[in-house]
Amino acid sequence: MLTALDLHRIGSEAVSHNVLNSGVDFLRAALDRWDGNASFVKSSDTFDRHRNLRQTDLRKVEKFHDQILERKGPRSTFHSTYERPFNKTLARKKKYHKKDEVVLGELGNSIQGQKQYYRLCRGEDLRVIDVTSRLYCRYVTNGSPLYKIGPLRMEVQSLDPYVVTLEEVVTPSEAADLVDASARYLMRSSTIRANGGSAESFMRTSSTAWMLDSDLPVLSELTHRIEQIAGVNAQQNRGAEMYQVVNYGVGGHYTVHHDYIDKGLINNRIATFLVYLKDVPQGGRTVFPWVGTGVRPKRGSALLWYNMNRVGMPDSRLQHGACPVLLGDKWVINKWIFYGGQLHTLPCGPEKKGDTIRQPQA
Repeated sequence: MLTALDLHRIGSEAVSHNVLNSGVDFLRAALDRWDGNASFVKSSDTFDRHRNLRQTDLRKVEKFHDQILERKGPRSTFHSTYERPFNKTLARKKKYHKKDEVVLGELGNSIQGQKQYYRLCRGEDLRVIDVTSRLYCRYVTNGSPLYKIGPLRMEVQSLDPYVVTLEEVVTPSEAADLVDASARYLMRSSTIRANGGSAESFMRTSSTAWMLDSDLPVLSELTHRIEQIAGVNAQQNRGAEMYQVVNYGVGGHYTVHHDYIDKGLINNRIATFLVYLKDVPQGGRTVFPWVGTGVRPKRGSALLWYNMNRVGMPDSRLQHGACPVLLGDKWVINKWIFYGGQLHTLPCGPEKKGDTIRQPQA
């Protein structure tokens, strides 16, 4: 069990990184733990002196929290506060009682995207009933003999942009084999910079392993399934990237980002096929702030969306994020489909710039 000193150190560290809401929580917990130990302290003078110092720290942090909130708002890439100040006078201001704005169907600013990311991570759905009432589930084969007898259950998460989940794409034993085989190759995840390089970042806290289609029989089989389900060329190098296995521990997350990259049209990621390899007891959702919905990890199920349209234009509405894992751990495997490899499977139509990708058929 954490001691009062442990809690105080964690809170102080959070404050030093401008995570002020969590910092206040831990400093308060430290005071509560300190008070809970009062009956075991022999010298009340020493105890009171230390407690007063801790209480002063808390008041200073609350004041600093309110100053940052006033100047910069509740959240940015570099700080985090509560939505309202601790000071009761400041809390009466009208700006702290406004109804939360929602921006859907278009790319908003990064602060708005973070707000909607956090709301979706709490399990909210930001869309109106007119939108969600048109969603549906059905069984699909996409005309493939592979699924003629046992079609996949598909649930449409969004019609525009098109996002679907497909259940039982991999079996429990296959998922376990993929976790076991990739665990030895895990390394700290990095993010792609504007110049094409990569760097570790607090925006993404996870571990990654890259695997070839030929590394395991189940991977070549999964590539074949992806081709049959989505009607794309998913062969490594020609039609898609290597497999990426990602593990998120407790607190592991990836803030709002997009999957398409600036490597030219041919090697850009037209589609993302993401398979969940484990159930996550709490947290770990994949959310789309500008679509207004999210998906909870379910072992064996896949999430499919298209990052670009058929003429190669990126769809910024499909920025997404991985919510923090609260309990357990999260394992996923990604297959990114290249635009250039789909010449024969998804031919472009230059005269129809608004064309979307064809959907899996029953």
